[in-house]
Amino acid sequence: MHRIRDEKSSIFKSATVVGFVTVISRIFGLIRDSILASALGASSINDVFNIAFEIPNFLRRVLGEGSLSAVIVPVFTEKMEKDGKESAWKFLSNAFNIILITTLIITALGIILSRYMFIFWGGVKFVVKDESGYLDLGANLTRIMFPYLTFLALTALLMGVLHSFKNFATPAFRSIVLNITVIIAAIIFRKGTPEKYAYIFAWAVLAGAVLGFIILIPPVVRKGFRYSAIIDFKDSTLRKLFLLLLPSFYGLAISELNIVVDKNLANFIGPGCVTALSYSHRLIQLPLAIFAISLATVLLPSITRQVLSKNTTELKETTSFALRTHLLIMIPATVGLIVLSYPISQLIYERGLWTSEGTRKTAIALIFYSVGLVSFGSLRIVTSIFYAKQDMMTPVKLGVVGLVSNIILNLILMRTPLKHGGLALATSIAATINLVLLLRVLSKEMGSFINRKIVITFTKTLLISVIMGIVCYLIYKFMEMGFSKGSTLYKMIFLAVNISIGIVVFIVGCIVAKLSEFKTALSIIFKKGHQKQPNK
Repeated sequence: MHRIRDEKSSIFKSATVVGFVTVISRIFGLIRDSILASALGASSINDVFNIAFEIPNFLRRVLGEGSLSAVIVPVFTEKMEKDGKESAWKFLSNAFNIILITTLIITALGIILSRYMFIFWGGVKFVVKDESGYLDLGANLTRIMFPYLTFLALTALLMGVLHSFKNFATPAFRSIVLNITVIIAAIIFRKGTPEKYAYIFAWAVLAGAVLGFIILIPPVVRKGFRYSAIIDFKDSTLRKLFLLLLPSFYGLAISELNIVVDKNLANFIGPGCVTALSYSHRLIQLPLAIFAISLATVLLPSITRQVLSKNTTELKETTSFALRTHLLIMIPATVGLIVLSYPISQLIYERGLWTSEGTRKTAIALIFYSVGLVSFGSLRIVTSIFYAKQDMMTPVKLGVVGLVSNIILNLILMRTPLKHGGLALATSIAATINLVLLLRVLSKEMGSFINRKIVITFTKTLLISVIMGIVCYLIYKFMEMGFSKGSTLYKMIFLAVNISIGIVVFIVGCIVAKLSEFKTALSIIFKKGHQKQPNK
């Protein structure tokens, strides 16, 4: 019991550290988007940039927060425990060299085929409508940002190694470097046409990726890594890594293809819809990155060790705790984003060339993406169990079901008055379908994860969140006119006060409802989680 309690404490504290660094990174990310929105507005040029920018973002989510950085953890951990550190470092050098060569080849092909890459990722409309100017711009921006792949793949490899040593803060910090680089470039080179500004952003994204890779080298070296110029395709551990990597990459890639489908269809709905979907999707990434992705990241090393030791009881308890804690955060975040979708979008984006119509479109998409927030985050956690079990094919197969569901729902809902909001809703529903199917597979293998504790946590948290949402909504409606006409500072203060009141209402509700996960979190924060208690 003490070991499980200590494991919970370690997971919670590590997730808090990663979450804190991620908060800073996402704040800088919002500042970056705000500058871009002000300069380009909800225009076709902004749509073009967001389609081109989606390619490195796609690679970041799949590699940096997904397959490579996740798969390397169980493989490297197992290698280190069985064969020792020296052997593990040689394996890392081999993997580094082969991934470098592979990604350089892919990058060269991507640059050559940049026009077709841009079309695939959302530029189909520009071909159909014969808008060659936008197509050329998109191809050029894609060509500039495509080398991001090489640096990100190597970054993801080093991230996974650091995660194996339970160093989570430094890898999380590298995204701050990327956003700061883009912001500085945007401020220094702000003068010029929107098209030139898009080029500046593209070069800044690539520069940020290079710097993000460089900052991870010193901590890996401090752990004992010494680079070796070896290339051994016959290495059994390397083959194991790639055998696990390919299906896991495809699984996460299938999930991310939902966004590609959304962007292509949104482009046909009208100018600014692609940008609205992009900005709203990044807004929901804030709570996801702060907690869900952070939790999944720090969870993987723990559940990997539990899988290797075949301790199913601890594995289920650790996962149950992670899911319950996830619900405690994501349900109120969902309600808050839905209720305050318009004022949040207005505060962040509405200035310069960005008008109230762009804000309205972003708010609509944000509402329907928020509906799937719990499912998006839960998928990260549940998928981690399959990675720990080194079962990569199951998420791939079920990911295809989710993709097909998304396409069908897209074609239906985009024809309703929801328009681009229907695309966001389709993505949320498809993610929920995918989550349910994955949980069913795990339940058959290990017994149900949806136990009484999770049901109670879900029900209580939902009721408390609804009350919190009503309070926040009433406060906003009371001050709506003043908010719309107020300065940026006034809007920031108003939202900060409104959100703070909502948090207080939620905390009081958790105390009154005697929510056990909330008490556990408090005990860990105040260092009571390590105090030994007698077994009952």
